[in-house]
Amino acid sequence: MKATEEIEMKDVEEIEKKKKKKKKKARGKRKLNRALEYNSEEEGSKFLDMEAQQSHEQQEQEGSMLGKLFTSLRKSVSAVTRKDT
Repeated sequence: MKATEEIEMKDVEEIEKKKKKKKKKARGKRKLNRALEYNSEEEGSKFLDMEAQQSHEQQEQEGSMLGKLFTSLRKSVSAVTRKDT
């Protein structure tokens, strides 16, 4: 039974990886299309720079949120282990 569960988990992981790749490709295509909408290369490069900055800021926010989540998780785990002893 464990072998089938492992196979199912691998299948799920592969499907998730494929979905992420598709999302990344679609996001890149949308960015490129929006950049191409601008008339000059200068405006297009400004747009791409702005997109890169926004993406960087979003990654920082997500990292901060993950840090807070792990901190609260660590605190709750330590509180539970203290109660058990």
